[in-house]
Amino acid sequence: MYQPKLRITSAAEAKTILGPDIPSQISKVINHIDARCKAWIERCPFIVISSVNAGGPRTSRPKVIVRVS
Repeated sequence: MYQPKLRITSAAEAKTILGPDIPSQISKVINHIDARCKAWIERCPFIVISSVNAGGPRTSRPKVIVRVS
């Protein structure tokens, strides 16, 4: 089984390891589902949607997409 060599416990630690954000990465972050995301989700039979609130707790919920013809 994989044993991690380093435990990262904060975003600041991750930034120290990974370095500054790359502009092309920053431009991909959005706070809504745009037309491109919607089209991609519509083609997926299964998706896991994750969210985070201002306090930090995260949730991940699997969603099964059922299509009726």
